[in-house]
Amino acid sequence: MDYNPFIFGKIVEGPQFADRVDEKEELIRALSSGENVILYSPRRFGKSSLAAVVSNELKEKGIPVGNIDMEYISTKRALAERVVSTTHEAFHPKRKDFMDKLKDLKDHLPSIKVKPFEDLPMSIEFDAPSVDEQKALEKAVQLPEIYGRKRKMVLVIDEFPFVVQNIGGNILYLLRGIMQTQKNVSYLFLGSSRSMMRDIFDTKTSPFYKFGKKMYLDVIPHDDFAQFIKEKFRDPTISDESVELILDATGCHPYYTQQLCHEIWDSLKEKETVTKELFDEAMDRVLTREKAVYLEILDSLPGTQMRMLKSIAEGWENLYSKDSLMVLNMSSGTAQKAVKALIKKDLVSKKNGDLELEDPFFEIFVKRNVL
Repeated sequence: MDYNPFIFGKIVEGPQFADRVDEKEELIRALSSGENVILYSPRRFGKSSLAAVVSNELKEKGIPVGNIDMEYISTKRALAERVVSTTHEAFHPKRKDFMDKLKDLKDHLPSIKVKPFEDLPMSIEFDAPSVDEQKALEKAVQLPEIYGRKRKMVLVIDEFPFVVQNIGGNILYLLRGIMQTQKNVSYLFLGSSRSMMRDIFDTKTSPFYKFGKKMYLDVIPHDDFAQFIKEKFRDPTISDESVELILDATGCHPYYTQQLCHEIWDSLKEKETVTKELFDEAMDRVLTREKAVYLEILDSLPGTQMRMLKSIAEGWENLYSKDSLMVLNMSSGTAQKAVKALIKKDLVSKKNGDLELEDPFFEIFVKRNVL
């Protein structure tokens, strides 16, 4: 058999990237025209993969693109160094071009030094141990606009909410004060925690309120995903019934659909057809692997949240009705507080007014194991 065509848990590009045609075109159009974009979605919906595909296509159009992951940047100095190196590499991706243009960069930031490197990407540091981090960051964040005067650029900032969690202080006000004046840079903001993204971009008191166009990633349309699965399972084959079993279990969620299909593929023998038995075995293996994580989540929940999670997983209607509250043994206020806590923890989300678990496999695990 060929290599496993279903990829999950890392950036997915090329033929393994499923659908997102409309979203990709909308993002390219918005960023190319100078708009800032905030991309919302539940966890593991493929934001980073979509951003990678969009970045590559923008580069092919001649637009410089830089990518910064905020998750492990913990100081203003480190952020300043990352912004500078990322911006410079975006405009001068080749090693020779990079070094030829380094003098221009030093004219703007004379205190920087380039660490030794064998190949790009390399890193830039501020030379003076006592450098003023605030001023260094201010100058660094101005750099994309300076470079952008020659050619407009796009800066993708992944896990943006970590800038608040890791650095804190006045960081949002500092960044907004500079970014809002820039006319030659488009920003694409991503984040795994929807509650943290909402706090930054949807709260009226936040400096980044109404900072850009909002885009929402939903599940991949059923028919599109079904076609994708059939094409990847062309040899070996898969029946329409088995495709429906997969998509019904995953709710067309990109990550979990790829994960389940990956597991099924690995269990197939040469020329074997996907059956319900193979589907059930693959699902059991996935749940067994995730068991420790799921149990840790459940152990962390107080009783009210546990009962509410179970009722949502089972698809109860009218959660706040008198009969439901009696079974749950809680007041309306307590029930609403439990739901808000589950949403804050990104375990539950609202979709078309209905509550559902973010992780479809966790939902199956809860149904099977929580009494």
